Amino acid sequence: MTLRIGLFGAGWAARAAHGPSLAAYRRRRGGIVLAAVCDLDAARAEEVRVQFGFMQAYSSVAEALSGGRLDAAVVAVSSPHNADVALACVRVGLPVLLEKPPALTGRQARSLDRTIRRLKGRVSVAFNRRWNPALVRLRELLSVAGPVQTLRADLRRVARSDADFSTTAVHAVDTLRFLAGADFRSLDVIYGRCGPKAEATSFHGLGEMAGGAAVAFDIVPMAGRDQEDYTVTVGGRTFVAAQHDTGGFYQETAAFLDALRRHAPLPGPTVAETVQSVEIMELLGRRGRRYRRRRT
Repeated sequence: MTLRIGLFGAGWAARAAHGPSLAAYRRRRGGIVLAAVCDLDAARAEEVRVQFGFMQAYSSVAEALSGGRLDAAVVAVSSPHNADVALACVRVGLPVLLEKPPALTGRQARSLDRTIRRLKGRVSVAFNRRWNPALVRLRELLSVAGPVQTLRADLRRVARSDADFSTTAVHAVDTLRFLAGADFRSLDVIYGRCGPKAEATSFHGLGEMAGGAAVAFDIVPMAGRDQEDYTVTVGGRTFVAAQHDTGGFYQETAAFLDALRRHAPLPGPTVAETVQSVEIMELLGRRGRRYRRRRT
């Protein structure tokens, strides 16, 4: 079965991650056609079409869905619009690989999940760290090494002066949940300033996971270097794994497409499984100080 794939969004994520991953899958495994790329900026869509060999470029989601004759969609638009474009795809029956974050608030994420379930849609959220081979191997080691005692994330960037860095910081939050195999039970956060003119906000968290492990993170968007490390102690041993910004993208793309070709369930995480990551992202975005896990 040959799948016709549509890529929605022609920004950084499309150019650096999803476009290269789709092109690599087609080259290595075949079985897909890069049928359409869509962006509100027609020139950007055309650039991505040429760069990765898509058949058509569109500047309208509706036109791409009607004219592309798609079998699946990769949605990587701007964060405020991820959910709306994903739902447009789900409503016409397309399975979706949805770039993080799936929504901007916990309430929106839960609403998105309910709508997807009502429509019997299939959506896999693209938290690429969950597919980085080093982090996958670390989680495997942790699963047999005994109860996790401490976890720490250190995420630093060179010159990210984003008004809201929380949509990148969510990577560290979600990866800590992935490695622990548990949700945050509690989290307290303080905020600092960074950059040559103290123009950016840093995030420093300390808390506890549901399994009892102590957890901490330091996230500094203007630290003068790129770094993303995860450190875990268990049974008197320390494990460290590093993440490159695009690490894991190909693996998650391949898992998504392989599942479709086998008519198998999509790989996780589902939107429901990412709700707590979105809730903590929301806390960081509004500079909240304390998080406590919702009772269900």
